[in-house]
Amino acid sequence: MGYDVFISHDSADRSDANKLVNSLEGRGIRCWIDHRDLPPGSSWADEIFKTITENPELLVVVLISANTLQSRYVEKEITVADANNVSVIPVRLKDIKLTGALATLLSTNTWINAFEVGIDTVIEKISVEVNKRKTPASNLEPSPKPKSTSTPLTMEERFVDNGDQTITDTSNRLVWTKDAKLTGHKTWQQALDYVASMNKRRVENFGYTDWCVPTIQALYSLCRTDGSTAGLDALLQSNKGGYCNGKEVNVASLLTGAGFTIVQSGNYWSSTSYAGSTSVAWVVFMSVGVVYAGDKSSNGYVWPVRSGH
Repeated sequence: MGYDVFISHDSADRSDANKLVNSLEGRGIRCWIDHRDLPPGSSWADEIFKTITENPELLVVVLISANTLQSRYVEKEITVADANNVSVIPVRLKDIKLTGALATLLSTNTWINAFEVGIDTVIEKISVEVNKRKTPASNLEPSPKPKSTSTPLTMEERFVDNGDQTITDTSNRLVWTKDAKLTGHKTWQQALDYVASMNKRRVENFGYTDWCVPTIQALYSLCRTDGSTAGLDALLQSNKGGYCNGKEVNVASLLTGAGFTIVQSGNYWSSTSYAGSTSVAWVVFMSVGVVYAGDKSSNGYVWPVRSGH
């Protein structure tokens, strides 16, 4: 299994590390963290070297705290990354000054100060950096629709039941769970955590471990009758949102008719934060097909998606 992010941390900061991993994996970003991914009985040095050097687009995220200053393991992980030209992002959990080898190793890196900007901003910045490195096929945003003069597909024709409790949107090859209510109401963070638990096989995942909370682009295209993202940029730039189809449309009813089950009429989360505030994310209200910004502490549904490429 390939990895996008390697989490380097002292064991005393495991709680912060786990929260970061859960949030990133909820966005479909594959993380390596020692206490979960280091095989029992294996050589720590060999596994670290292999993971850092055999994942060409890897990003090493180092959690910095007072505990890190005493960790020889973190120092060695950064040294391996530096020697192999692997990008390193230091994340300071506390306002501390580095000394010794760590100060030298990280002297030219751009820092993220979690104690100033908050963990949500840290997650957003790391996600942006990872997605820059990914190929378009793994970025889980709808592919541009080819121009065609043929009659557009109906909603029923557009979606194909794969026979494994997933449905493919043929307009962009994104694969959605057939059941649109795998779990109950969740806050935004709980939605990310739930999808991360699917990828860890802790809950039903239908045989796949690359599920994501959809971006607003993916969720919007699902709700559009033509499967495109036409008009979305203008809605996001206005910071006000608006109708997916330019007018009120009962998207829940349309998607139920297309073969999905238990589609709710309420809000569905996207993974995309609102530009004006990291405490707010974009959602779609299915009963009328409207996009708007919702507080991340409020409740909504999660509809997992994965790439079909």
